[in-house]
Amino acid sequence: MFILDNSDYWRKRPRGTPKDLTGERHQSLQVIGLARRDGRLSRYMWLCRCDCGKEISVSTGEWNAKRAKSCGCSRLRKGPDHPNYKHGLTETRRKTDLRKHYGITVEQYDQMLVAQNYVCAICGEKEDGKRLHVDHCHSSGRIRGLLCGSCNHGLGRFKDNIESLHSAIKYLSRNGD
Repeated sequence: MFILDNSDYWRKRPRGTPKDLTGERHQSLQVIGLARRDGRLSRYMWLCRCDCGKEISVSTGEWNAKRAKSCGCSRLRKGPDHPNYKHGLTETRRKTDLRKHYGITVEQYDQMLVAQNYVCAICGEKEDGKRLHVDHCHSSGRIRGLLCGSCNHGLGRFKDNIESLHSAIKYLSRNGD
């Protein structure tokens, strides 16, 4: 990512601009420079390097509020056996979301998962470390099955329109390798 060269800028900092955060560290992140100014939102974005080596952009507000702690790798490093592991939904939240959004229980979800042999209903792939998405008809609310993220987003992009999907199949058949 490109870092702005602004050595003179910080000597005469205009009013309303943040102080230079370069070199500051918070948990796994260290600021390595000003990445850009988001003019639309009038905020400054800082390029930060995580201990794992990944670089991310963090706004001044996120940095000052100490909300930016890592690129996300710290949650994954802890693993599900760690007492502070919070990656993904808690069981209570998952139970509430399944009931509220789809009208099913965790047990019904698990029965669907077993019936599908723990794989996506479209591509047959197993999601590594992630749960399959509940696919449902947006007009009737009827649950159709469990899909991986890619297939679920693909159907969503086609707005569940069968004609569009047929056109896409014809297109791929004509132009496929």
